Amino acid sequence: MKENEKSEYYLLSLEKVLKNIPAARRAEIILEVRNQIEQLKASGLMIENALKQLGSVDQVALRYGV
Repeated sequence: MKENEKSEYYLLSLEKVLKNIPAARRAEIILEVRNQIEQLKASGLMIENALKQLGSVDQVALRYGV
C-alpha cells in the first residue's frame, strides 16, 4: 500500500468511527487529522510512524471527545 493510500485508509477508518456526530464536526476533525498527518510527514516521519504517533482511530476519536 502506498503512503497516500495508508493515510486515506486511516482517515476513512476515522470517519467511520465518527459516523454518529454531525457531518460538519466530523469534516472538521478529519481535516485537522489530515493536517496533522501532513505535518508529521513534512517533519520527516514515514507514514507508518506518523500514524503510529497519532494512535489508533479510536484513540483519536476519544481525544476529540467522541
